[in-house]
Amino acid sequence: MIGRVAHPRKIVTNYHSGGKPTDVRTLLKAFASGEKLSSIEKNLSKTGYDAAIALSRTYPGLNMVGADIGLDNHLRPWIIELNTNPDPYIFRHLADKRIARKVLSYARALRRIPPAKSKPKR
Repeated sequence: MIGRVAHPRKIVTNYHSGGKPTDVRTLLKAFASGEKLSSIEKNLSKTGYDAAIALSRTYPGLNMVGADIGLDNHLRPWIIELNTNPDPYIFRHLADKRIARKVLSYARALRRIPPAKSKPKR
């Protein structure tokens, strides 16, 4: 999962307005640790998954959904929106590049993004 932090002078968190993509666990460490942190992560994941499943019942052709979820002051999740064409490139900003490779590989398999450029043969 990826989270975003708004630019210091803005309220929106989207990347093109200066938001910084960050690993969710890193963001949540400021508010919780241990079991509580794991519980919040699981709750966020379940909320996004359940929302995507509900959406796919109405739109069965969906194969990729991005969930924008905010947390309130009690760290309860609130769905802001669901995106049926999420930007997979944002994951390239995470320190763990394996996540980006996995997401981009899936997006390529779905033909959502162009194939990776092959390295020239020597």
